[in-house]
Amino acid sequence: MNSDINLLLFSMNGVNFGVDMEEVGRIVEPRSIHPSILCYSLENFFDFPVAPSQERRKGVFLFPKHYESQCAIRIEGLESMVLLPLDSIRALPRILRWNLDSQPVWGVAIIEEHLVFLVSLDRLLARAGDPILKPFRQGNLVSS
Repeated sequence: MNSDINLLLFSMNGVNFGVDMEEVGRIVEPRSIHPSILCYSLENFFDFPVAPSQERRKGVFLFPKHYESQCAIRIEGLESMVLLPLDSIRALPRILRWNLDSQPVWGVAIIEEHLVFLVSLDRLLARAGDPILKPFRQGNLVSS
């Protein structure tokens, strides 16, 4: 059994995140996004201020393995990949786990003295039907 997890680290609005590379099908530059792909911005999932549409051309898009041909999630602040021992991951405090199945954050870790929230792409996209998430086609907002 593997005792490490390969994490893709990035930050948005000063918050550090990590995604298990097992969930990532591919990482794509914005100019390579086909107009038919429905895109989501991570800012919407966490209620951060949303970047203007011209800013969406920065960063990269993650295509989750289970949704690879359908949609992508835009992230910014791509930093690195690290191999993290599983025993260094901590569960969320009980007060934050009350509705864990629908929450995209499943754990936390301290990496190089920074708190990193571990995010599930599958859980993020399970919430994609929520109207507050406002999907867009690269460069254009999708009208609701």
